[in-house]
Amino acid sequence: MSITIAAIDCLHGRPAAGVLAQLERKDEHGWCPLSQARTDDSGQITQWDPEPEIERRIYRVELDLDGYFASLGIAPFMPTAVVSFRILDSLEPCRIAILITPYACVANRVH
Repeated sequence: MSITIAAIDCLHGRPAAGVLAQLERKDEHGWCPLSQARTDDSGQITQWDPEPEIERRIYRVELDLDGYFASLGIAPFMPTAVVSFRILDSLEPCRIAILITPYACVANRVH
């Protein structure tokens, strides 16, 4: 099973390349960091470092909008975009599209 992220910069109408992302899993003590990665030139993350073992749990991914938009000369209202989601089937791939602007973000699961 894998978690794939696609970040789209809606302000400029292109993939958001170079966005730092942190993947975490929720356990009985709170959020536990698992992995991190940067979006590639197509705005996607297909591999994490380290590659996480995915279980039936609640996860979240946090995108560093401050770092991404600062590289474009923009100070965003939202410093991060945080998306929480649930894995119900650890064998089924999970693909999430995250649309970002300096002022808002929208996420949805892609089948």
